Amino acid sequence: MDTAAIVERLGGGKPTNDGWYMTRCPAHDDRSPSLGIKYTNGKLSVKCHAGCSKDDVKAALRSLGIASKNESAPHTNAFPSASSFSQVQASSVE
Repeated sequence: MDTAAIVERLGGGKPTNDGWYMTRCPAHDDRSPSLGIKYTNGKLSVKCHAGCSKDDVKAALRSLGIASKNESAPHTNAFPSASSFSQVQASSVE
């Protein structure tokens, strides 16, 4: 899941020039976008400009099913790819 997909799940937002997106913060009753969010190189970065802590924002994202307990990677609810399943199957047989 990329940053744009996460932002879409939060109701939309706007990209900035440096790869961040501004969207509404799920950790408080946000009426205008105050959350900066970016997902790159397997790491989820968040910054609420209204003052919510990173832990509160990430907990809110987890409660919405957007981030996993491993906060560096968004939760996708996706099954493993066929190629990774084949690799596991092949290594189990050997």
